[in-house]
Amino acid sequence: MNADIPERTRPLFHMKSVNEPITLYEGLIRIQPENGLHFSGQGRVYWSWLPRPIILFECAVKDIPPFHFVSGQYGIHLPDIGVDTKGFTTHQSTSEEGVLMRGTLTSGLQKLDGQISRVRFHVANLNEYVGVLIKHSESDTGYRGRITLSDGPWRITIDALAENRPENGSAEYVGGYFITHVGVVERVDGNCFEWGDVQELLEKIRLFLGFVEARHCPPLLCVGEAETGEEISYDYKAFTVSTFRSRSNWSPPRLRSDTMTAIWAGFNRLNTLFGKLLTVLVSYLISASAQADQSQRIIFSAAILEMLFWRMVNKDGKLMDADKVRLSDKIRLLLIFSDISGNIPNDFTKLAAAAKEKGHIWVDGPHAITDIRNSFTHARNMESVLDYDALFVHQSVELALWYAETALLKYVGVTEDTDWRIRRNARLGEN
Repeated sequence: MNADIPERTRPLFHMKSVNEPITLYEGLIRIQPENGLHFSGQGRVYWSWLPRPIILFECAVKDIPPFHFVSGQYGIHLPDIGVDTKGFTTHQSTSEEGVLMRGTLTSGLQKLDGQISRVRFHVANLNEYVGVLIKHSESDTGYRGRITLSDGPWRITIDALAENRPENGSAEYVGGYFITHVGVVERVDGNCFEWGDVQELLEKIRLFLGFVEARHCPPLLCVGEAETGEEISYDYKAFTVSTFRSRSNWSPPRLRSDTMTAIWAGFNRLNTLFGKLLTVLVSYLISASAQADQSQRIIFSAAILEMLFWRMVNKDGKLMDADKVRLSDKIRLLLIFSDISGNIPNDFTKLAAAAKEKGHIWVDGPHAITDIRNSFTHARNMESVLDYDALFVHQSVELALWYAETALLKYVGVTEDTDWRIRRNARLGEN
């Protein structure tokens, strides 16, 4: 039985502790400013997580003239691997051993040549899901950690690492960074391909995971491998990654892999509907779901609903005088289009109670969302914001996001596990 369980994908970069830097290169580093002066020294290039993911370098240089600070962006050559990139200095100090230079790589570290049979990537801070059985080793009984996604000629597997929590416990993990998953992109027919063939798919994976998590969880530290398994190319670029926290969007705590595959299957519909604006939509969803200022969250949430109105309800532009339609009516039309009730759910206890207090006469949820959004965006209404209960504003955001997420999920064909945002607010209202 155990022999039939596939082994999980091996990560190329392994972390033992939260925010642990990852070395990408060690060897000679040549600094090549435009003024013709070139300096070199032994050093390293490494991935740093704090204060945000970034690729840094440091090297000890002996041939820099006294009091000479290397400023501005300049070329950097890594002769041991034959890679050129660009960077700038952030720190320079002198000692008996020479000049220690530290800086940032502005162009990342890339080598995209050759025919590859698979791309292996890593994901940080992805929450757990219930997937297909895989095992960590031959003696492992297995754990449900794999999802498999299909995209035309491509197959994507994403495996949760058995050791996907840091050895030093979880206290530092919340608000930090840790590689939790490793994935592989390969052709179903087993043929080789070039790096450029898969870049669009990697971007789709980034948007997909951003939508599922309501956080930035992009593919990182991507490596191209030959049929022999040799690492022959790579694309190391610093992306925005959300610090770890549990999901706070539509999805349940342990999302089922069949729900994720259903979303993936319908994701092309969103791509067709929104085009380049899909990146903006996912970014807005992440910003509105983040634990940030409530006034920003309600503004982002309302913007999402209006974006959905224009792209889903009035995508053909046939609605007369749509520019003159009030936001509350645009939301109502979106809810009718998506077969979603506009009533304020009783689980949003603070919001429902507020509808009967302080003169707020709201006929439905769209009315409440619009009124609260207007209070934060129009100067003549701002005094009323001072009387708002924090939980009351929070629940107005949650209702707006529930409307948006449910409309999007129904559009891609997912109707189960969509009410977790309501359930969480029901518990929140009891505290």
